[in-house]
Amino acid sequence: MPTIGEILESKERRIRIGLVLGGLHLLLVAYVVFLIFSGRETDWPMYWNIFIFLDFPISLLWILTTYVLNLMLDTGGSIVPIVPYPANDFSNFLLPLFFCGVIGTLWYFFLPNVLRNLLKWK
Repeated sequence: MPTIGEILESKERRIRIGLVLGGLHLLLVAYVVFLIFSGRETDWPMYWNIFIFLDFPISLLWILTTYVLNLMLDTGGSIVPIVPYPANDFSNFLLPLFFCGVIGTLWYFFLPNVLRNLLKWK
């Protein structure tokens, strides 16, 4: 049975694994967005909490950015009044969507390369 290091040696295989991981992550983000728009829950921002654990290193940056922006700006209101709620909620929808949908998906795409470099460094 091949080890993880042997599996990640091929650049082509790392790209395929990254595409699968990133695609699965993006599907999960799309499902959460679907749940937010189709549900009638008042605590819909809690749906994003699953990504705090799934996107761990990225989620630290997300939490720090949210904290700093809430101190600096009044982000409680809608940013784009034309867009329907909840899509116009900056700190509860747009910021988590950016960090989970874009940055988190890129993290999972590059994760095989990170693992390979960590295993080679050892």
